[in-house]
Amino acid sequence: TLLNSMFSYLFLIISVMGTFSCKWETRIVNDPMATWAQQTGASYIGYEGYKVNRNNTKEKNKPKNMFFGYSVLVKTYTGKGHKNTAASDFDTLSRIYNISHLWVKSLPDKTIIYRGQFPTKTSFQANQALSQMANININEKFPFRNAKIVSLGGNTAVNSELAKYDLRNIEGGYSFQVGVFTDSLTDHRKYAEQWTQELRKEGYEAYFYHARFESSVTIGVYTEKEALVDVYSKAAISPDRYTKRILDLQRKFPLNLINGHEAHTNSDKKTKLQSFLVEIPSF
Repeated sequence: TLLNSMFSYLFLIISVMGTFSCKWETRIVNDPMATWAQQTGASYIGYEGYKVNRNNTKEKNKPKNMFFGYSVLVKTYTGKGHKNTAASDFDTLSRIYNISHLWVKSLPDKTIIYRGQFPTKTSFQANQALSQMANININEKFPFRNAKIVSLGGNTAVNSELAKYDLRNIEGGYSFQVGVFTDSLTDHRKYAEQWTQELRKEGYEAYFYHARFESSVTIGVYTEKEALVDVYSKAAISPDRYTKRILDLQRKFPLNLINGHEAHTNSDKKTKLQSFLVEIPSF
């Protein structure tokens, strides 16, 4: 009968919901970080070097190049149960306050919630996200008022003592690129930092820039007037616009070395890749 069919259908729905509920509880108890990924589509990087995707399967991934640029550091959690405390706040922010673009970095001694990924520290979007986080009011308290914008590039330095030479920490201007290390090497970041250090010992103001698949090495930081003879021109940046200061530097470092060796352009195998001026942080 119709009534029996309705009861059967209702029983089926309850059974299915019960099954999902049990699985959901298991997920939350056993792997709160994976639950975040399942709920939000976000990914987190843990000290194990794995990324958790939406299907709750672990993919081998190197966190050193996963992120770059700047992000809003929402809050750092330490002490006993820091993962669960962070998970609770993450859930509150994403579900109740509808905060988007949250992601997490999990370490043995702490868990960090970040928001977004921005090309510059001074971008409107970054500061808008920062202001929103700082002004979240939960029961007349502002738990994220100490949120701040941090450099992700600087945090990926192989040698933490050299992080101060990360070009991402420089506020605008120009620099002169003299080489690139690619992901064909075991660790392009390490080689870029080593060469930066060597150039520094030789008296040059060298910097490194870690991108997703390569690391650049540059020399100097220049204002527009120090780098270009016609600062108001809208033409593409080229050697004929370089100031004498930049041209003198190019004579010392004429090539843009690839993995420490001379390289040629794709269009002309006889033409060597030249060193060139780059805008910070627009590589």
